Amino acid sequence: MGSLVNEANSDLSHSEMISHLVSFFEDNDWLVFSEFTLPEGLRADILIVKPDHEIVIVECKADWRPRDSSRSILKYSRFCDRLLIAWNASHGHAVYHAPARSYRLQDRGLYGVLLVDRLGYETLCDAPKLALGSGLRSCIEEKIRGRLCR
Repeated sequence: MGSLVNEANSDLSHSEMISHLVSFFEDNDWLVFSEFTLPEGLRADILIVKPDHEIVIVECKADWRPRDSSRSILKYSRFCDRLLIAWNASHGHAVYHAPARSYRLQDRGLYGVLLVDRLGYETLCDAPKLALGSGLRSCIEEKIRGRLCR
């Protein structure tokens, strides 16, 4: 999707990343919600429902810092079938390929990684399939129906 050309295309704020990704994902005819409130009050930057009913959460990090840990991302893993982190393309490659202990990304195998710029996104690694429990799935689907009825 799109090409990550240069830093001029990748200096996005958090809200711009969300807006661009929502637009890109909607082009796939997926059901896409931004700032979706999950059970227990946790809020996902983007929640996607694919045609096969797979639920995907995308968390956007416009400015990744070493103090951020994968634990802050992994708390979303119990609410989806797949979990993705989206990074600004201007620094994403450097962060992703840095030593895990430097950026506390020990759990990289538990989520997929996207690099985002103004023109599109690139998948650095696919998200593995997670085990979304049927009770949470039903609760999330009910919240989705509620958003659709507004």
